[in-house]
Amino acid sequence: MLVDFTVPIYTAIGQLTSFTLGYKPQLVVSNVGIDPTTVGALLKSISKGKASGTALIEGAITDGYLPSPTDTSSPWIQLFMKVHAQYDASAPFDGNVEYGMANAYTLVQALMAAGKNLTRQGLVNAVDNDGGKWTGPGLVPFRYTTTEHGGYEGVAMGQIRNGKIVEFGGPLTTEPTAGSPITPYTVAQPAPPADGVPTN
Repeated sequence: MLVDFTVPIYTAIGQLTSFTLGYKPQLVVSNVGIDPTTVGALLKSISKGKASGTALIEGAITDGYLPSPTDTSSPWIQLFMKVHAQYDASAPFDGNVEYGMANAYTLVQALMAAGKNLTRQGLVNAVDNDGGKWTGPGLVPFRYTTTEHGGYEGVAMGQIRNGKIVEFGGPLTTEPTAGSPITPYTVAQPAPPADGVPTN
């Protein structure tokens, strides 16, 4: 087993090196470093076309707190694809685009909660006091309080299958203390507002 905490370029370099050496471990990569579209393009680029697509990362295990960007049944992916098609259709719709849109959605909630007279402290207070109530594209809830700033409180596991991240087992959550159990999160993900704008 090879566990990578890498960004996509180093995931690609590592897999090309493993292939060259004939080393074929089970690959486990954090969600930051395994977007198939990004890693596939990097593999093709740095191998000068000798490695194309996602064959070298096929079967890799990963985690994610957002729906897979290829899950077109997700209303959040549908919304983000609509925004993408309208404003940035020339870029590939991948996990990076999804992550940016999810961050933007959360930022809008924070700005709305902070109010019109925006200050740094007002923004911090908004996250501390309201962040745990916010909804969005996450598969699990946010963990924001005056004492915790952990973002999403869990993940779903996934695997690269046919060049896509396929989630399995459902979302899981835990607490940020040693020995806390990992438990299934079974609350249905809320749908986005019809117009895509947070109501806060």
